[in-house]
Amino acid sequence: MPSNEHVAFQVILRAAAGFTCFFALLLTGSRGGLICSCLGLLVAIGLMIAGRLKPRFWYGLGSGAAALAVMAIWLSGTGRIGSQGLFDSARWSVYEFCIDAIAQRPLLGTGLGTFADLFPALRSADINGWGVWEYAHSTILEIALEMGIPIATMVVVAAVASLVILGKAAVSSGESGRSSLAAITGIAVLSYLHSTIDFSLQIPGYLILFAILLGCGLARASGGAVAKVSRNGMAHAKA
Repeated sequence: MPSNEHVAFQVILRAAAGFTCFFALLLTGSRGGLICSCLGLLVAIGLMIAGRLKPRFWYGLGSGAAALAVMAIWLSGTGRIGSQGLFDSARWSVYEFCIDAIAQRPLLGTGLGTFADLFPALRSADINGWGVWEYAHSTILEIALEMGIPIATMVVVAAVASLVILGKAAVSSGESGRSSLAAITGIAVLSYLHSTIDFSLQIPGYLILFAILLGCGLARASGGAVAKVSRNGMAHAKA
């Protein structure tokens, strides 16, 4: 019907954009990228539903657990996950190397940017001799190895705090800001999770875009809190 054309075109364009991104993700063959993206999408959808419907805690928790189980069943037979499993042995060997190196210098680390220089001397025989490992394929482990456990702990605390701020703002915000804040929270979840098993946040092209989105989301979340405090202060002053 002519009256529904605008809505129909909007749905078609958004669905086409979403499917284009999803199929592009599948074609990368990245197991971690697929899993983390699905988890981030699940978080974003959950925040939008929670902000709109305000479900009870146990109902929301049960629905999230059920959605997570369905996603796990679907992912278990998809692409490289179904044929090769979740992890490869070489990556586990690198993680073991990082943990051993962290145990030797837990406070100050080996120095920023030294992973690529240290790894060849301690490279395990389990890892294929072809290629160069410039990154630990786990950003947080690499930070702990190069700069020490205290700095790595600060990074983890800051990441968790950003998720809490964004999540609370997404649930409590109005219709105009809920979808964008929920989307940014989902992107943050997938980025943080993926950086624990790969080096996505060490790629400048990805980090710059992620930092812009995260900064805009935190600014919007804190801006709403500041405006609420100002309104409460003005109300108390008038009273």
